[in-house]
Amino acid sequence: MTNGVEDFVLVSMPRNGTHYLRHLLNSHPDISISPEIFIAMFLSKDGNGGRNLTVWKNQGEYSDLTTRNILDKVYQKHNGLLIHAYQTRSKLDGAGNPEPGYKHNDLWDIFQRDRRIDKFIYLKRRNALQVYVSQVKANKHRRWQMYDPDVLKENDFKIEFNAKRFYGYTKYFQEKHEFNFKRRFCIRKKVLKVYYEDIVNDPQAQCQKMLTFLGIKHNDHKFKSLTLKQEKKKMREVISNFDEAYRTLKGTEYEQFLDT
Repeated sequence: MTNGVEDFVLVSMPRNGTHYLRHLLNSHPDISISPEIFIAMFLSKDGNGGRNLTVWKNQGEYSDLTTRNILDKVYQKHNGLLIHAYQTRSKLDGAGNPEPGYKHNDLWDIFQRDRRIDKFIYLKRRNALQVYVSQVKANKHRRWQMYDPDVLKENDFKIEFNAKRFYGYTKYFQEKHEFNFKRRFCIRKKVLKVYYEDIVNDPQAQCQKMLTFLGIKHNDHKFKSLTLKQEKKKMREVISNFDEAYRTLKGTEYEQFLDT
């Protein structure tokens, strides 16, 4: 517990606005959410007790620690931990089941057993097409957050829609891991689900709702984020083969995102 706030976890999937929300909440004096620490989403075949759940190079203070010790160290400095949902899961096959030969990392099990960590804020972006576009662009320019308007210009290019990759990323990556998170935590833990689009439209109201969930008294604090929105154009202006994307998604649950 830090600043009198119970330990919690901010969970999302990549390109869903995780760092935007982290910066918003961290602007409040009583909230401190860690930066992203873990890289790996599963242990290798020779993994051992979470020790091979690797961390980013700029988080060297957590290197060579077990997952349990990493969490203890994080919560000494912060009251919130940022993770992506896939980081609590062993490697999955195409059907969403653990792939044979790969050991389960112990992050998920620790969360389930640890009574101190009882609250989870789950962030989701409704617009799956924008998530896909954001992922493709980030993979190309290798920038996952943007703070400088001049750097933002690097994001001004079109991408090619690939139906196989879109469905693979949306169905077999995003939705499978979200399903597994819900199955594991929504019964045993307190989970507040928030949506990226709602936060962008009214950050003050949405952040106040999260304060209530975390047991923090409301005040007139103005929430601000340092990150810049990376894509402001319509999908038809961003996707080079938009006609093909339109034909592919027409009549599906994703048709609604074509005109965004």
